[in-house]
Amino acid sequence: MRAVILSHDNDPIALMGPDLFVQRPAWLTGNGQRGRGVPDAMEWIPMTTGINMIIDAANATVTVPGEFGSYGHDYRADMARFVRDAYHLQATEQQMERIEGTLRVLDLDRVERARATTAAAAPLPPAQRAAEPGEMRAGVPVRPRVTRGARWGRSARSGHGGPPGDP
Repeated sequence: MRAVILSHDNDPIALMGPDLFVQRPAWLTGNGQRGRGVPDAMEWIPMTTGINMIIDAANATVTVPGEFGSYGHDYRADMARFVRDAYHLQATEQQMERIEGTLRVLDLDRVERARATTAAAAPLPPAQRAAEPGEMRAGVPVRPRVTRGARWGRSARSGHGGPPGDP
């Protein structure tokens, strides 16, 4: 397997497409294929259902920091287990609960840093904090160094540094 694509069956962003405006989707046919969280009373109406899905898609990205859900476009509650299963990692239930708890704390920290009005008022990112005894530091340090990019040869005829054959 080269890729794992995850989507909730009631994620409006995963279900959105131009055909929704003119064709009844399989998940609204009423033949038992309705996704979890898709109301039984929901019907397909040309154009209207598509407009409704655009509104749902905009609202699907609104989440509450630290409160992870497993519905719509909120994959935070599933992420640790998705990664564990996709990579066949071994982890006990206790370890998974600690990982999920850490992810919630990091989510709250991220929001606090984003809301800070000045850099001095923002809490340190996890990678820059001192670890408590017996605990690992979290996060990936940001490296200020920028890569030099591709090394294209200079063409004697064109006098530019673009890729070969580029005028």
